[in-house]
Amino acid sequence: MSDLSNCVEILFTSLLALMPTIYQKESLEAILGLLLEATGISRASNWGMATIR
Repeated sequence: MSDLSNCVEILFTSLLALMPTIYQKESLEAILGLLLEATGISRASNWGMATIR
C-alpha cells in the first residue's frame, strides 16, 4: 500500500471509531467509499472496512 493509502486508511478507521451508532458508521463508510472510488485512491472494501464496527 502506498503512503497515501495508509494515511487514508488510518483516517477512515479513526473517523469510524468516532461514530456512536452502527447506522452512522455504515453511512460514513458508504460516503467515503464513494469518494475514494471517485478519486481513484482505493476502494474501501479492499481494506475490509465493512468489518469495522
